[in-house]
Formats: sequence, C-alpha cells, structure tokens
Amino acid sequence: MINKTVCLWIDFMANDKMLFSEKEQHRIFLEAKESGIKEIVIDGKIPYGFTTYLSHSAPHVSSFSDGRYDSWKGRDLVRELIHRGREYGLLLWVKLDIFTEGHKDFKDKFWDEKKSWGVTFLQMEGGGSSHKGEQGNIKTMFVNPAHSEVQHYELGIVEEVAKQYNPDGIILDRARYPNKFADFSKESLQQFSNWVRLPREVEGREILYYDEGENWWREGNMYHEWVIYRSRVIKEFIVKVKERIQSASPLTKLALYTGAWYETSYEEGLNWASSNHMLDKIPHICKGDLYCSTSLADEVDRIFAGCYYPEIYRLRGTGGAMVEDTVEGSISRAKELINGACELYGGLYLLHYHNDEKKLEQAMEVIMSHSDGVMLFDHIYFKKSVWELVTKFVNNRV
Repeated sequence: MINKTVCLWIDFMANDKMLFSEKEQHRIFLEAKESGIKEIVIDGKIPYGFTTYLSHSAPHVSSFSDGRYDSWKGRDLVRELIHRGREYGLLLWVKLDIFTEGHKDFKDKFWDEKKSWGVTFLQMEGGGSSHKGEQGNIKTMFVNPAHSEVQHYELGIVEEVAKQYNPDGIILDRARYPNKFADFSKESLQQFSNWVRLPREVEGREILYYDEGENWWREGNMYHEWVIYRSRVIKEFIVKVKERIQSASPLTKLALYTGAWYETSYEEGLNWASSNHMLDKIPHICKGDLYCSTSLADEVDRIFAGCYYPEIYRLRGTGGAMVEDTVEGSISRAKELINGACELYGGLYLLHYHNDEKKLEQAMEVIMSHSDGVMLFDHIYFKKSVWELVTKFVNNRV
C-alpha cells in the first residue's frame, strides 16, 4: 500500500501558550513523530500582519497593541521549531498570511503608517460600504494585492523566510482578495482600464452595481474581464514568489492554502485549478482560455484544500441525492480540478469530529483515497484518543 503522508497544522494563535514552553514543543514534536506524522505546519506570519519570527521589516507578534503576546518579545518561533523539526526528523512548512496586515479593533502603528495599502470596497449609491472585511472574519484587514508597494513588502517577507530558515516548504494563505467587492481603488481601476485597453478609467458600477428594485448586487458589462484581471494579479504575484524562493532557497517547496469551495473562489481572485482540468460543473465565468491561463496549480508544488465540512459522504438521504458540500464531494472535486498539476492535500477541521474518532477515521480515509495526503487542523484539538487514532491510521497504511 502507498504510504501517504499525514500533516499536522499548528496554529500560533490557538497554541501560543503551549508553544511558549520548550518542554511542550518537545512533547508535541515527539508525539507527532511517534504517531507517524511526517510534516508540521507552523505560522510565520499571522492573519493580522505580525510575524512569529524576528523580521527586519514586519512587526513581531509581541508588538500586538493589546499586549496579548508581550511574553514572546525577542523569541523567534520559526527558528525554534525549524530546529525542533530537524531534531525529530519532521518536515517543516512555514505558513505566511499574505495580503492581511491589520486587525479592525486595534490601531497598531504599522497599520496607521500603511493604511493607504488597505483595500477599497465598492460603495453603494448614496453611501455605505458593500462589505467591511473578509467573509467570516471581519476583523481581518486586507491590503490591495495589486498595489506595487504591497507586493514589494510581501515578497520581501517570503524571501526573508526562505533565506533565513531554508524551510522544507512555504505555504501562502490569504494570497487573495477578501471578497468580490474589493479592490475598487483608483489604482486598481486604472490598472484594469489599461489592461482592457480603454482610453478612460472604468467606473465601479460598470463592474458591479446595486439594484435597489431587486435589493441585490448585479454584474456589470465589465464584470467578466474584471474577474480575469484580478486572477491575473494573483497569478503574477505567485510567479514572483516562486522566483524569490527558488533564488533564496532552491530546495524549499511552495504551497497554497485555499478552501475547497472552488465555485466561489473566483470572487476572491483565486483560480487554484489546473489550466487543463476537465471538470465541467463550474461557474461559466471560470471557463475560457483567458481565465484558465491564470491557473495557480501550475505554479506551486502543493495545494492544501480545506475540506471543512461536517458531513463526510456525498450520497445521503432516502432519495440518494449527491451532496457536494461534504468532505468526499470537496476533495474529489479538488482532485479533478488540480488534475495532477501539483500535489493535493485535503484538510480536515478536527472540531467537526469532537469526541467521534470513528467519524474522523472515516474522513481521513476519504481524503487519502482522493489525494496525496491529509492535513489535520488543528493541534489544539488533539487529545490522547486522537493521537492514538492517527498512530493506528498511519501504521495500517505502511
């Protein structure tokens, strides 16, 4: 039987109290090794723009304005855990949140200095913003992926991590727009106008407009081109990231994290499918050679697809209906979309399997049958019975 890999994700914000202790670091890594886990994901840069390592340009987590991470001052978690990984023979991936640089509730000095980088959301006629932030987490402050200074800054962080630590891999998270209502800044609209070769600046309402009669947002006549433009911005940035990593640390792999719901990813400028996938059941706007040319799977070594659904199997109900918003549905779709362009790891959200190890084992089996490995999010949900299950699961596959 092919020995596919189990990867453990350790989120800094959820696990910082445990990670602060060297003894606990050793315990986590020893349990991972003994259970058969081969890879660990650690945070290098959290969603609010702070780094867990000592950066020359980005603020450290210990400078978070409410003081929650004061005790981490002077600590370089990435260096500590890279060393720990090598000590225990585990591969280390450093995750970087890319286009997020602030927290809505806190006025940090860094954000005050860089607030011109922030995304501009489309405004409704008569005032009022269409959306305040990332869907599902309005505390996260996004910056404009098309802004030249933003790209220069984020590329510098990627290069810094690759050069200083030579990790086994770097994962890009939130390397996208927050939602379809951003970015409508003058800079982005001018770039878009130049890209479509219009002699004037495109207006926001030509892309999206609010239909007061229907009480709903409608697509303007330039919306399809806008979707492609934003996907090209992300694609071209990923290509630059790849070049920086290869130059600084040739053996370091590049991965992308994304939710496995491809049907709405275009709203965030994220085309993570292969350019030659054969899946037809996708939004019409995601079809065509121009959109396919913005593929990210063609540029990275691996995609981590979060299959974060409580239900496992597609076939449910007395009528035998196929339900796609499940672990099985999302990972099988992801496999078809990536079509062998890169490695695929399916992610499971362990909170969905709280006190139900049998269900977790079934979900892991489903992921493994459709991908190159399973990623378990997050270590904070691990307890003795989960460690025992993972050990049994890995041993049965050797």
